[in-house]
Amino acid sequence: GLVDTVYAEGIAAGQPLTRPAGEDLAALVPLADPHGIVATSCHPLDGHYDPAAATRHFADQLAPAGVTLLLRTTARRIRTHPDHSVAGIHTSHGTITTPILVVAAGIWTRHLSRTVGVDIPFQQRSVTLGRTTPATPGLFAPVLQHSEFTAWQREDGRIVLGTGLIGRDTVHLPPAALADPDVRRHLRANRHATRIRPDLTGTTRHTPDHIPDTMRWYPPDRSELTRALKALHRAVPATSSVKIEHTWTGILDTTPDALPVLDTTQDVPGLTVLAGMSGHGMAIGPVTGTIGAHLALGKDTGFDLTAFRHRRFDRPRRATASRPG
Repeated sequence: GLVDTVYAEGIAAGQPLTRPAGEDLAALVPLADPHGIVATSCHPLDGHYDPAAATRHFADQLAPAGVTLLLRTTARRIRTHPDHSVAGIHTSHGTITTPILVVAAGIWTRHLSRTVGVDIPFQQRSVTLGRTTPATPGLFAPVLQHSEFTAWQREDGRIVLGTGLIGRDTVHLPPAALADPDVRRHLRANRHATRIRPDLTGTTRHTPDHIPDTMRWYPPDRSELTRALKALHRAVPATSSVKIEHTWTGILDTTPDALPVLDTTQDVPGLTVLAGMSGHGMAIGPVTGTIGAHLALGKDTGFDLTAFRHRRFDRPRRATASRPG
């Protein structure tokens, strides 16, 4: 099954996975119903973080290093010199002049890079999440990933709930993307876990001066969350009284091969792109941030970044035989 595959791949990669059962499973999820659990996999070093608290923590570390944070400021377009090298960034609060620019703008990275002719085929995936009313604290920790739901419990007892291992992500694509062979190949390989919807942020309404509200474009899929909540009730009966009190949509930036882009751009000297993290950006941020800093400064990163070059999506031109003159 799927859990067996995940476990085998983790062990092969050297991860210290375990397969808890009986008392060991009860210690991890004390109030779970063991009936119907056919397979388990646990990473003893796994954990979770509160995105808002983690972001504040990262920000707090920047000020002592002399970094200036501009909040509620929209980056609108990249400015370049006549030789196409980076000159700065135009924002909603004016222009910042700089010869070095790192774009790590998530789903908006493609819109920014396009302002200087760099087009990387980022895709958008939307995932519905919800927060429940309070339950008894300490039901499970740190993260419970089920075939039909994913959940982690906050200190106040509320549970953050999402779809599970067999849930379906929604991929938002512009119509032209479906003509790309790489995109079609990726969608075929993930057809049982993917739904396709139009990419509304790519409509003519979007300009560098107009950043649409993604929550309005991509509302939460409440039917998916309802199914996840029912599955949580069955798996952990102690949660049977909790209800969904808040929902939202998480928008993930991905690439056709599901690997991020960590690269400088030769066409626009001074521009570095870090994007396509597929929802893992916060977790791997410390290392990708270090890589991005080294790339931007022209230093050796210490890693082989061949698999993460943005040019990997360039389509080779077909050779044509010339006719004899």
